[in-house]
Amino acid sequence: MNAQCSFTGKHKRCTLVITTLGWVFDAYDIVLFSLLSIYILPSLEISAATYSIIFGIQLATTAIGGVFFGLLADKIGKRNALIIDFVVYACAATLMFLSNNWMHLLFARFVAGLAIGGEWGISSALLNDVLGYEKRGIGFGILQAGWSIGVGTAALSAIFIGERFGWRYAFLPGLLAIILAIYVYFNVPEIKPKMHRIRDALKTVPVKATSIALLVAILGMYAFYIVWTWLPRELVNTGILAPDELFKFIGLSAIAGGSGHILFGYMSDRHGRKRIFTLYAAIFIASLMLIIFVREHTLVLFSLLTLQFACGFFAGYGPAFTEIFSDEIRTTGTAFVYNTGRGVSGLLITSNIMGIMSTVLNVDILTTTALAIPVMVLTAVLYACL
Repeated sequence: MNAQCSFTGKHKRCTLVITTLGWVFDAYDIVLFSLLSIYILPSLEISAATYSIIFGIQLATTAIGGVFFGLLADKIGKRNALIIDFVVYACAATLMFLSNNWMHLLFARFVAGLAIGGEWGISSALLNDVLGYEKRGIGFGILQAGWSIGVGTAALSAIFIGERFGWRYAFLPGLLAIILAIYVYFNVPEIKPKMHRIRDALKTVPVKATSIALLVAILGMYAFYIVWTWLPRELVNTGILAPDELFKFIGLSAIAGGSGHILFGYMSDRHGRKRIFTLYAAIFIASLMLIIFVREHTLVLFSLLTLQFACGFFAGYGPAFTEIFSDEIRTTGTAFVYNTGRGVSGLLITSNIMGIMSTVLNVDILTTTALAIPVMVLTAVLYACL
């Protein structure tokens, strides 16, 4: 009998709320660390190169955290592991507040990476257990929309807390994760874990499907990072957008991105997630092409919003990845695929492929972001094979 049949409507609502809020906190922390870097670097007297290394280590640590908390969840239960994850997240927020040099900062981001890596995998596996198949798409769409809420909240926090009171205070809202941990304990249901021996559980992993899912995670995130690491900066450098327009866009993009995730989930429940993923990939590619090759001010602003909307394709990752693995190793497998994808794609971005392409092809950086087009095409093709 399917375990999800025994869950009440309250169980489902509480689980959806807490997993979405967890993803809000993850986005808040990562984006805030990026936005406040202009204050963190001079305050701690560290170079941009050192900051980049710390940021890269943080991304790599998410993969470690994903596997660690995945194994923990499959051993002691998803609810218990999520409680521990939220406590670790709150500890990371405290460490950020107390950081006084680059070593303190590195340790704080290492701890944050562990918590961030663990949260998505646990939440996705938990949501997969609680929701029925017919509601899984919209459930994961709402979960992923939490990222856009976190981005918008981080932007507001950077402005109203970071600029006024200092960057350290902007990380203190992360202590609210303790409240989430308490809420989980009293409101989120637990399914008795089935995994007893890791070696036996690993034998159930479908190698082909896992490999395809890993490539989908890496390529999709790489396309995303190509666009949002380079595109905004280059649109300002080329004079297409003014800096103040870009800052206003951050707020609007949170709305567009959240809507894209939720609509992806809603439509995938009715028309199939592979078909909708292909549609979103097409919107992503068309929007990027208009920005790169037309470069007209009004059209660029509109295309940036549709591009952010199209990033709602990430809502298709959770249901596809969780369904690959058996109950015994679902959290571990899901977390490993997603966070390894995030770590590898982050390393690809730091390898300066875009700068090399710009030099070799003798084109501006804005043009080289077209690399995301074939990457996204390949992502959609592989997703269709899951």
